[in-house]
Amino acid sequence: MLLEFKNVRWKNLLSYGDYWSEFNFSNGVDLVLGSNGNGKSVLSEAIFYSLFGKPYRKIKLGSLVNRMKGKNLEVQIEFTSNNKEYIIKRGNKPAIFEILEKVDDEYKIVPQRASTKEYQTMLENEILNVNETIFRQLVILGANLPSSKPFLELSQQEKEEIFQVVTDTSIFGYMNTVIKEKLHTYKDEIKDLEYKKEILESSIKSEEIMIKQAEDRNLFFENNRDKKIQDTKDRILVEEKEIENINSIIENLKIEKNNYIELQSKIELYQSKLDERIKKDNENIKDIQKNVNEIDTKLQEQNEKYNEILKHNVSNDFENESNEIKKTLEEIHIIEYKIQKIDIAKKNSIECKSCGHTNYLDNFLKDIIEKDIEQEEYFIETLKTLKDEVKTLESELNEKVKKAQEDKDLKLQEIENNKKTLYKEKTDLELKISEIKNRISSLDYDEKQNVISLEEAFNKSKSVLIDGKHQVSQKTKILELIQKYKEELNELQSLESVKINYDDFNNKKQELTEVLGILSLNKDKEKEFKELLELIGSGNLKGYIIKSQIPFLNKAIQYFLELFSMLEYNFVIDENFKEQIIARDMDNEFNQLSNGQKARISFSIMFAFLKLIEERNGVKTNLLILDEILDSSVDNVGRDDLLKIIKEEFSDKKDIVIISHNPEIKEKADIFNRVVTITKDDYSRISID
Repeated sequence: MLLEFKNVRWKNLLSYGDYWSEFNFSNGVDLVLGSNGNGKSVLSEAIFYSLFGKPYRKIKLGSLVNRMKGKNLEVQIEFTSNNKEYIIKRGNKPAIFEILEKVDDEYKIVPQRASTKEYQTMLENEILNVNETIFRQLVILGANLPSSKPFLELSQQEKEEIFQVVTDTSIFGYMNTVIKEKLHTYKDEIKDLEYKKEILESSIKSEEIMIKQAEDRNLFFENNRDKKIQDTKDRILVEEKEIENINSIIENLKIEKNNYIELQSKIELYQSKLDERIKKDNENIKDIQKNVNEIDTKLQEQNEKYNEILKHNVSNDFENESNEIKKTLEEIHIIEYKIQKIDIAKKNSIECKSCGHTNYLDNFLKDIIEKDIEQEEYFIETLKTLKDEVKTLESELNEKVKKAQEDKDLKLQEIENNKKTLYKEKTDLELKISEIKNRISSLDYDEKQNVISLEEAFNKSKSVLIDGKHQVSQKTKILELIQKYKEELNELQSLESVKINYDDFNNKKQELTEVLGILSLNKDKEKEFKELLELIGSGNLKGYIIKSQIPFLNKAIQYFLELFSMLEYNFVIDENFKEQIIARDMDNEFNQLSNGQKARISFSIMFAFLKLIEERNGVKTNLLILDEILDSSVDNVGRDDLLKIIKEEFSDKKDIVIISHNPEIKEKADIFNRVVTITKDDYSRISID
């Protein structure tokens, strides 16, 4: 896989303003110089953001947008991957994410996916063939960045991920996922088949019982069966005769259809002669039609106003009066209830003949009799008064509702009058249009008469065809009816006995046999995939491939350690990605080493990975960026060794970009092909020597 970057350009990114800044890549060593804060590392940010949609450093995504402008951040990067040319456009405020592929000398957008996340995954897996973790380790190396830790400080999972991509064994991870998904699928299918087997077995058992019962009761079905059969046959004959008549009509329609097509062609021919003369008048019609449309808008407004008034329920305006009537009716109900209880008490009372005292049979009425019986006449009078009051209130309310309804009707009538006026104006304008059209139609009497004659014949033919369509539709309905009668006839003719569906029963038994076969096959497949999953695991094929690459990697690391003059150190990585650092026959831990020694080992590992990718896997990239690595990670001797290694080992194949704020590095003029200076006033700017 060849990943070759051509150029990157940006605007409104960090300290750069609303203008395009561009960096072209070519083989050799480039030095990017500038004071702290001038915008040197924007190159790394531009490349990383364009490819992965996130900052290279640990800052918020929104912080990439230039603070003074506050919008229109855009980055474009151009590169080739596997001999295909691409441009990625990415931006913020507004958001931009487009992938363009060069096809036939023209860049075309690669179709978007369902989500931005899926689009990004497609970019990394299908085009770049590298993720951000690998990119940080093999393309951009930054000093003192938590996101750019040395290989030896990565977690076991991160180390394995990098090594899988480098050795092209990431396919086993993909296969592992696919096989597990297959196993899950087979597990679900086996579960479904087991369930289906149980259902079929239960259904077959039930149908065996039903078939036995049907065979026992297969005696006779009479009830005028012969007469119904004959009636159905007669109906079928009548409908089939109608089908014959319709078929005859349809045959005639074929001739009429040819006539229809011929007439249509003639009309189009004559009409084309009139079109040119009609063109000028049509412009006038358009102007008038514009006025008609304005009237239609006003009519729409009147209709909306009309509907709004029409929907209004005037009764809702008199809610208080209605509530007052309801309240009075409740009082009437209470008084009627009291009078009713008094009547009940009287009916259930007994007068003592000896003492004349009245006794009440129902104790619960005693209090009412003692307190309220003397008010009976008052209750009756009050009840009459309240009823009269309710009657008056209801009458007044009805009058108010009637008056409100009349007002509503007046408003509606007023709108109707307005609409009539508008319709009158519209009619007048449409009359003008009609006059123009009449003038158009009278342009050439002979041609017009020809068109009219043809149109009459055409409309007549069209009418015949429309009727023919009705006949065809009617034929379909009759055929459906005949089919229905035939089904009824078949059903009647089979009424001698209940038809037992042996086929369905046998089919279910056959289906059960097939399900058992598929179930057995799926269980075998499940076993095969389990064995395959074990085969590609770390302890087998995948482990063998990784193990075969380890010696080359260790040899390459040792080669670069020697170039760094670290002859006393022996560095070994085993197939479990565990490292051993031996110096003077003693094991050393990475964190026990000095920063310079750590840097030399980290560079040796990084360069060894690059060699492994290029020489063993055919994976190449033309870009390596060292972002302030020479300023803080190595001493002067180590820096000189690093520059020498870069120049001799990689500069003929890669564009090595060294970013630094140390002007002393510029003294190594023989190392660098170009010196890029970053300056800043209000905004940062690039200057290439």
